[in-house]
Amino acid sequence: MLIRRGFITPLRIIPQKPDSDPSSSNRILRQYSQYRDRFLRVTFVDENLSPLTGPTIKTIIETRIHHVLNEGIIVGGRKFVFLACSNSQLGEQSAWFYCEATLSQ
Repeated sequence: MLIRRGFITPLRIIPQKPDSDPSSSNRILRQYSQYRDRFLRVTFVDENLSPLTGPTIKTIIETRIHHVLNEGIIVGGRKFVFLACSNSQLGEQSAWFYCEATLSQ
């Protein structure tokens, strides 16, 4: 199954091409495979695409990440909203987002 991905940095959103990653498949993606184009796996990273670390991480979480989780993001004319994350995804600083419909419709 192809999984859409994107990186969220403190300043920008970096969409990635869909790729197949068997470790990213989960029960929800299998159950709703007809909607797989509406799922987006987001990873929160620093501007150099490394994991968020250091003394500024608290500020980044309170501003950028908090806003993205509450308001969602727009990628390719579609608004993606926070869906869920697992304990392992928290460690990877990532989460699943979902698009209910396209904005251009």
